Amino acid sequence: MITIRRDSSLVLAGFLACLLVGQATAAEQAEASPPAVQESASPEVPVSTKPQKPFSFGMGYYLYSDYVFRGINFSEFPGEGREKLNHQMTTSLDVPLGKFGTIGFDTFFEWFAAQKELTGSGANIQEVDYTVRWSHDLEPIATTFTTGWTEFTLPNVSGVGDNDRTHEWFVSLEHNDAWMWRWAGYHGEGGILNPTLFVAYDWHVARGVWIELGINHPFALSENLTITPGAKFAVDGGYLGPLLGSDDHDFRYARTQFGLNVTYDLTKVLRLPEWAGSVSVSGQLYYDVPTNSTRHTGLDNEFWGGLAVNWNW
Repeated sequence: MITIRRDSSLVLAGFLACLLVGQATAAEQAEASPPAVQESASPEVPVSTKPQKPFSFGMGYYLYSDYVFRGINFSEFPGEGREKLNHQMTTSLDVPLGKFGTIGFDTFFEWFAAQKELTGSGANIQEVDYTVRWSHDLEPIATTFTTGWTEFTLPNVSGVGDNDRTHEWFVSLEHNDAWMWRWAGYHGEGGILNPTLFVAYDWHVARGVWIELGINHPFALSENLTITPGAKFAVDGGYLGPLLGSDDHDFRYARTQFGLNVTYDLTKVLRLPEWAGSVSVSGQLYYDVPTNSTRHTGLDNEFWGGLAVNWNW
């Protein structure tokens, strides 16, 4: 009996010793060789080291019922009846210069389906514009400053000297007024009214100044859907008269424009990869109301709108 217990104790002790040795060996191997999952995992590249785009590019296509620019309807003729469609396309190229701001180049093309009825002859391309601009963020005052030059070309204008083109210099300010509403408990980063100021001087045909003060606020109804109401208040500094064929150079409040933009971001719906940029579709409505002092120049209430498709990279 005693002999059997001693032999059993020896066997048990030997088993425990082998088990401990086996655990120690496994632990040493684990330290020397990490699991296969860890070997196949690749560390994430820090955001700061990812290559940045040397430029950004955008393109937009617009289908409107009318082409209304600064209160003037350039796509309506007597007896038009049912609206003739107006096609527009824009491109925008932005090159960041770091602390020196951003330089950009824009184009605008406008095609009117009833151009011959409007002018009697000519191609349907009614206007082509080119813009060079420079922007800089004034961070201490939460404002983006932009200045630039635009050339307007009108291929169908003839018989009036060189008035088939004109040039304007402009300045704009876009302000983020979020700071103004902190007292009311607002903690968002975007502004409430997002006021903008635009001043342009036409130095060839009109030789006048056009000033616009604008406000707008985007409401995110869902992850992809945004609705943005806005308004613009315009001052005519001798700009409208010459363009409309009169000798009127009065300085006056010219018009009010109310706008509504509903935009749906299609990027996730289309499952676009990051390198492909973003795509959105918009519905737009505008209502222009001229003041009594500008109605005599020929301006009238204008209700117009359409659809837009934009791609940004």
